[in-house]
Order: sequence, then C-alpha cells, then structure tokens
Amino acid sequence: MSKDHPHKIKIFFDESRKDKDYPNLMGAVLIPTACYELDSLNDLYDLIKEGKKPIHWTDYTGDSSAKRRRITLVKKLMVYQHLLKVNVISYKMNKFEEMAKPIKSFYSEITDHTIYTKLPERVVYGLVRKYGQDTYIDASVFIEHNTSYSGTQKSTHSTDHTSNKKDLKVTMFEQLNIQSLYRGERYRIREVSYLLKRKEFGIEFIDIMLGIIRTIIQNNTQNSRSSRMKNELVLEMLETIPNLSHLLNSNVTLYEWNEAQKELTTVPLTNYLNVFLSTNLK
Repeated sequence: MSKDHPHKIKIFFDESRKDKDYPNLMGAVLIPTACYELDSLNDLYDLIKEGKKPIHWTDYTGDSSAKRRRITLVKKLMVYQHLLKVNVISYKMNKFEEMAKPIKSFYSEITDHTIYTKLPERVVYGLVRKYGQDTYIDASVFIEHNTSYSGTQKSTHSTDHTSNKKDLKVTMFEQLNIQSLYRGERYRIREVSYLLKRKEFGIEFIDIMLGIIRTIIQNNTQNSRSSRMKNELVLEMLETIPNLSHLLNSNVTLYEWNEAQKELTTVPLTNYLNVFLSTNLK
C-alpha cells in the first residue's frame, strides 16, 4: 500500500501500576482501523459506559457485573485476535530511582522524564516498524489521559532543566515521526491524542490486557481477596475465551528493562503463563 492508499491502524497506549510494586508495565495494542470500526463491535461502546465506574483492572474484586463487562469486551475482540498486536515493557521503578540518585540533586524529574520519553516510544515503535517496502502505515495513537503525562511544572532549582514537564503526546508524535524518517521506515504517525475512559473501547481493552499480563507475571499467591479474584478471572478468561491463549503466546511481545545490562530484552510471555497456570492448578 502506497502513501496515497496507506494501511490505517489505531494504537491504544496505557500503563499499569506506576509505583514501586514490581512489575510496572507500559503497553499498547494495535488494531487495524477497518477492524476497529466493524459494526459487530459497536455494542462495545455501550458496554464501556455501563455502571457507575469505568473499567479499571485494579478495581476488580469479583463483582459479577464487572466480570461480565471485562469478559465480554475481551471475547468480542478475540474474534479478531489474529489481526491484533500487543507490545509490553516491564520495568522496575525502584531501579530507575536508584540509578537516578546522583543526578536528581540538579534534575529532580529525571526518572519520570526518562521513563516517559524512552519507554512509550519503544512500545509504539515496535508496532509500526518493519511492515515491508510495499506497505505504508498510517497510525493514530491514543493514550489514556493521565496528569503524569502532560502539563507544566516549575522548577524549585536554580537550573532550568526541570522547568517544563514533558507532554507525552507531543514527544511521542515528534520522536516517532523522526524515527520513521531517520530509519527509513514506511509509516507516519498521523496523531497522538489523550482519551478519557468510556470514550473508546480500545483504551479499556489495553487496560484489561495489561492487567491480565501483570497478574500472570506477578503470580501472586497471597490469600488476599483482590489477588485471588484477579487470578480466578484470568483463569476463567483463559478457559472460556477462544483465542486468548493464542494472543498471549503469539501476538504479545514482552520486553523487560534489565538494570544490569541497561537495555530491553525480549522475554517469552509463554514462560510466565506456564508458571502461572502450573501454580494455580486445581
């Protein structure tokens, strides 16, 4: 497909648990626009508007309505799992903080700036690159709205290095289009926008996918109700939703930021999934 007739895609980006409770995840799902706009998926807009609370994986505690909404959303999209691609980066916030200590005395926001200028770009870049010389990609990127990503923050230091807080939609738009030109890739980022919950089901879907992946990696066997309910929901989804296992094993690329090597390494999610399933055998 040429630039005049590009292959249009939508990418939805989110993060899971930005705190020191490992693992911290950033991820994005690619959904072809032609697939996303199918009439058969239109009822998902009503689904994400149901109830008093938006769909957040962290809020799930076993409520039957909340379970139904999450399972229905994933099941509907798994019909088209062969068209979806998911990239996830797993990192340790405390390791970034530890490495930043020598710099933070004069650049207090170095940790957040590093995370939000490097990791989101890598997540999305992996979804739009290497489509081949005869395909041209036209991508729209949507980020769940979060005050951590945008705005202005005045520095409390004499230096002006921290005078402006990074705006993720601006930096991602600029850097990804620069990468396309610099590396000779055949894609363009048409737009990067923030979205609130309950606007596009793609935002809710990536939230659920990151929650599933985090639950699998964490494999929390502590007897808290929250952990138990999340584990049981993942197991039920794997048992009852056709193609979910195939998506996790084949269409999810998991990167881990290795503090020892200071680089991203690819890790098979299949290994984490097998451990999770073995641990939760009944």
